[in-house]
Amino acid sequence: MGRKGIIMRVDGVTGYTNVNAGTIASGKRINSAADDAAGLTQVQNLKSQDNGMQIGGQNAKDGINLTKIGDGALSGIHSYLQSIKSASVKASSGLLTASDKGAIQKEIDGYLQGITDIVSNTTYNTKNLLNGENTLGMATNPDGTGPDVKTANATLKALGLEGYNVTDNFDMSRVDKAIDQVSSMRSSMGASANALEGAYNYNMNASENLAGATSRIEDLDMPKAISDQKKEEVLEEYKNMMLRNQMEEESLVTKLMK
Repeated sequence: MGRKGIIMRVDGVTGYTNVNAGTIASGKRINSAADDAAGLTQVQNLKSQDNGMQIGGQNAKDGINLTKIGDGALSGIHSYLQSIKSASVKASSGLLTASDKGAIQKEIDGYLQGITDIVSNTTYNTKNLLNGENTLGMATNPDGTGPDVKTANATLKALGLEGYNVTDNFDMSRVDKAIDQVSSMRSSMGASANALEGAYNYNMNASENLAGATSRIEDLDMPKAISDQKKEEVLEEYKNMMLRNQMEEESLVTKLMK
């Protein structure tokens, strides 16, 4: 059904009302370019920005989850390192025999293997988070840019603990340095999480504002639209009544002239 327009005069002012049942049913002021070409373009641009903000926010949320997984794994490595430190202190005692130190080394080897296992198994969507091989772009912005999350490197080689052995002369400071390194990695993960949390909050707020702006342009003022429709119906009824009266008068004149 075509859009119905009516010229009407209200309080001496001529206006144009352009309402139909389809417009009211959709709840939208703009349903096609014919309704408002400039407005349609603006609405589509706003929706594009909104979609970008929404997806960017989801990417930020994924990044936050990634940092939580990474930090949890590093916490496990911290625990292993503390156990290695305790075992190393025990191995420093001059009262121990070679056999005693050998037993302690087996314990330490188990902790070192535990660190290796954590590094190997800590992944997010197949991306390893602890071997230092990946720098992951989070794409939190609508244009696909955003902060990078640099994954940690907690391999035994990076921690300086490859081949660590307490059965002979050993340097316990290597363990202390490894503990400090892991603490630094966890701090970096925390900073990335905070940045991503800020990006997520910004995107959600921007998305809400963009949705509001889109609604103000695109959505129909329902009370006004219904009122305008009622006016159209009244005017249509009045026009039909006038046509009927005119036809009756013309018919009467025709009869009188016969």
